[in-house]
Amino acid sequence: MNSAMDLVERFRRFGPWITICAIGLAFVAAAAFVTDRLRLQAELIGATYRTGTWSVVQAEHEFLRLREAVRSLQAAPGEAAREAVQTRFDIFWSRIPIVLESDEAVGVREIPEIVAGYGLIAAQLPVLEGEIAALDPARPATVAAVLARLDTFGEALRVSVRRALMQDDYVYNRARLHGLVVEITLCLGALALSGFVLLACNARQLRRTAAAYAQAKAAEARSAEASARLTQALHAISEGFILLDADDRIVLVNERFKSFYPSVAGRLAPGADFRAIIADAVADVALEPGETREQAVARRLTRFRDCAGPWEQRLADGRTLLVGERRTADGGTVSIRTDISERARGEAERLDLHEQLNHAQRMEAIGRLAGGIAHDFNNILASMLGYARFIADDTAPDQEIGQFAAQILKSGQRAKELVQQILVYSRADKEVLEPIGVLDVVGQTASMLRATLPPRIRLIVDRCEGSPQIMGSTTRLTQVLMNLAVNAADAIGERDGDVRIAVSIVETDGGCADGLGRMPARVAGTTPMRIQATAAGVTRMWIGLLSPPGRYVRVSVRDNGSGIERAVLERMFEPFFTTKERNRGTGLGLAAVLGIVSSHRGAITVETRAGAGTTFSVYLPLEAGLAAGAAQAPAPEPVHGSGHVLVADDEPEVARTTAIALERAGFTVTTVDDGAAALARLTPGHDFALVVTDQVMPRMTGVDLLRALRARGDATRLMICTGFAEAIDEQLAASLGAGALLYKPVDPHVLAATARDLLRGTTERAA
Repeated sequence: MNSAMDLVERFRRFGPWITICAIGLAFVAAAAFVTDRLRLQAELIGATYRTGTWSVVQAEHEFLRLREAVRSLQAAPGEAAREAVQTRFDIFWSRIPIVLESDEAVGVREIPEIVAGYGLIAAQLPVLEGEIAALDPARPATVAAVLARLDTFGEALRVSVRRALMQDDYVYNRARLHGLVVEITLCLGALALSGFVLLACNARQLRRTAAAYAQAKAAEARSAEASARLTQALHAISEGFILLDADDRIVLVNERFKSFYPSVAGRLAPGADFRAIIADAVADVALEPGETREQAVARRLTRFRDCAGPWEQRLADGRTLLVGERRTADGGTVSIRTDISERARGEAERLDLHEQLNHAQRMEAIGRLAGGIAHDFNNILASMLGYARFIADDTAPDQEIGQFAAQILKSGQRAKELVQQILVYSRADKEVLEPIGVLDVVGQTASMLRATLPPRIRLIVDRCEGSPQIMGSTTRLTQVLMNLAVNAADAIGERDGDVRIAVSIVETDGGCADGLGRMPARVAGTTPMRIQATAAGVTRMWIGLLSPPGRYVRVSVRDNGSGIERAVLERMFEPFFTTKERNRGTGLGLAAVLGIVSSHRGAITVETRAGAGTTFSVYLPLEAGLAAGAAQAPAPEPVHGSGHVLVADDEPEVARTTAIALERAGFTVTTVDDGAAALARLTPGHDFALVVTDQVMPRMTGVDLLRALRARGDATRLMICTGFAEAIDEQLAASLGAGALLYKPVDPHVLAATARDLLRGTTERAA
């Protein structure tokens, strides 16, 4: 082990020197090798050029021998002389490609005159060949043509030889080449000497650098230790941390930060471009309502550039992060993300509870206001309908005034139903199921909607044949239609559109209709829900079950608005879920619709397509024996009674019509204006057989009057009439000993009959 450490230490001490010596020797060897290669290259250049020059000279020599052969043929014609000419021509022709194309003549081809001359000769050789073939000593002209052609070749060949010999500088100037080699060698020697001097200086600097290096290594070790501790601390904290340089590239990031953005966690590493990662990280972030991916990226980049201050970020998994980003002194960025989901959830729950409390208080205030309005309006209706009933009783049906009275009674009855609807909306009235005509409810609701919907919305009502009736609540069914129609108008928005209400009778086999029964169910609470998406882009939902199979009334509300997204469709019947802006919706409308339809043993279907509108269809069971319309109520029979009746009511006209109704039936009536005055009249030994009292009166209510009488031991029969049922109902009235509870406006015949029955002891409470 010690020997190994000694070797390492020796190498650390002598290694740089060995390296310097090795570099110097390598430098000298390289210089020697280069010098030798230059010498060989010079010899090669000279040899190559000499070979090319010899090719040019040899071509001229063959040319001269060809011309001599032609002259010999001219002087001594014969077959042997002709063959000699042809042989010399072939040899001469073979020399031309050697100069123009061979590797051995590559040096002389650098001379333009040689290339031009030999190119001219090569172009005319085919012509010369033809002239030699036609050569005939008997015809001097043929011989003269050949000699003239050869004379033109001779000048080019002589120029080529002369230029080749003149250009052979390396052959005739070897001393110059040797001098060049010497110069290069001396330069390399000087360079080697300079290299050794430089290496010596470097060796001196190396010693200093080694000492500085040792100090730097120690500092690096301390820095690495501190960096490791810092990194461990950053990975241990519960906040997400990321540090960027001035070019927005990641320097350091902890695991907590990566856990917030799983889709890009693998890319969150030192050196990565953080701006490019932001665009992909949008998949982990919840988008704002109506926001596109590109808009979300632009919004995030804007916040990243500004670093204005802490802001909250919603993740796609529902968590909420508090983001703080600051610029560093060198232009980088440090960002810290804290998971505040629990705190945000608690704050959201607190705000929701506060909003629900405010809503409940508003609804309570509206209920009280509606109850007060209903009480006063019912008093007005009580006197108005009472007088109309008296006129109708005193005139024949065929008289015009009797018809007027009947019309007043009909309109008053509609006003009474309207007041009942107001009380239902304010939760101040109880639900009573009775035979109702669906077309009548749709018609009345359409009248209210036309006065409520904006002028740009056209309301269309399609009625079916017959008069379908169900067992239900007029006010509740009206509430359903109002909610669905108002939602349809909201879906249309600011543009022109249609809201269509259609009524039809359908046959179902129970369960889920329209083919949705084959879809797997998703249960929301206790109400089965099924959703199906078709190839045509239509999404259909069924919520609720129909039982048993049979005939059902289907009431559809259709709009041509924007349609409903699948995510909204799945949650829209949840209480307090809404996509509307704050203070524009409570999220209770469709939840109330589902509750009302379920209480009527019905179900709901929704069919929607993006950009093509939505249709809500409510299925309600058609009651057997009611489809043709309910039988009209029989005409009231005359009522006869006797006895002294005390009427207590703070509304003079209501007290008067009540007294007239009782007097017409044969009763003796005394009226007072409140409960306290009635109690003063009901002294021991009084002769009143019946007390008819209003519930809401100054100083003493009807219930208070009843309790005071029972506390005295007075068993006088008492009937309570009320226009507002919040403080009393049949059960409370019976427990206190009231004989009957009637709701204003009370028909005079019903009032007289109830008084008669009370005095006979056979009272049946009516509402």
